[in-house]
Amino acid sequence: MRLEKLKRIASLVTEPGPETETLPYVALENVIGGTGQLDQTMELPLRRTGEPGTARVRQGDVLFGKLRSYLAKSWLVNRDVLASTELLALRPRRDVEPRWLAYATLGEPMKEWAVTTSYGSKMPRTSWEAFGEFQLLVPPYAEQGAIADFLDAETDRIDAVIRGKQYLLARLDERERSLIEATLLGKATSEVPLRRLLMCPPQYGASESGSPGEADWPRYVRISDLHDDGTLKNDDVKRLSSGTARPYLLEDGDVLVARSGATVGKSFLYRESIGPACFAGYLIRLRFDPNRRGCLPRGSRRGSCDAAVLAPRGCTSRCQPPTRSWSPSGGGSANWRR
Repeated sequence: MRLEKLKRIASLVTEPGPETETLPYVALENVIGGTGQLDQTMELPLRRTGEPGTARVRQGDVLFGKLRSYLAKSWLVNRDVLASTELLALRPRRDVEPRWLAYATLGEPMKEWAVTTSYGSKMPRTSWEAFGEFQLLVPPYAEQGAIADFLDAETDRIDAVIRGKQYLLARLDERERSLIEATLLGKATSEVPLRRLLMCPPQYGASESGSPGEADWPRYVRISDLHDDGTLKNDDVKRLSSGTARPYLLEDGDVLVARSGATVGKSFLYRESIGPACFAGYLIRLRFDPNRRGCLPRGSRRGSCDAAVLAPRGCTSRCQPPTRSWSPSGGGSANWRR
């Protein structure tokens, strides 16, 4: 490991390129501070190369915001783009791993140096001459890659947890709004346990891995097949043989609910138009009693329950015996609805 100045391990790209290309243009406002990500809600405009105030950058370059550098706006370039010169375009040397350098620009030491070397009161900015003097410990190239791999894995894991929490918070908000709406409309008169609205105990799915199988085998619905909006993905379809799937076959109007992991609470409404289907063990099947449909609140938002959807009128289906006994506290399967 050696101590190096930033300007010794990366060069500044300033050339706008020849006037022969049209590329996406990345401005300072397109980068989200402290995340190393672009704002996906903003579409990147197209601009011609060669324009003043731009730099043509390529995959592996690192952009760092020199204006109001305390915002820590940094992005590892993943394709050819034009960058505003309000972003310092750093091109790592061959013995520097671009991902490692990108993580370094997001660290507190480099951000504090950029702030310290900034000038101007209204719109403080640093310069490459000052910013490039920052000194950092540079490990061997292989170790840089190992550090970047570890940080990639950890940030992916944390991002997944955050997405799961955000999903749950959104569902809670939808439930609250649905209850308020139902109350204001005079349709919510009481609350009852969910089990009292069911024809039979909730059922766990099959503990099988599934396979591509034959075209006439029932589709095997897994927790990974469900979109956040309650629709079914059509990639990587798995199936079970008819004999294995029989105890877990779905009927029109059945609702599947995820019971494990960050996706807990995600749901899917099965319709016959999908074709024969069964379900996996990390899902719980709910089959609603059509005679209890008046107890279900009606709501228009995703995540709220519509009685006409969850318990179709005229439903005459009967449940398969659950593969595992349902034992709520205080009783066995015989009194599951109490």
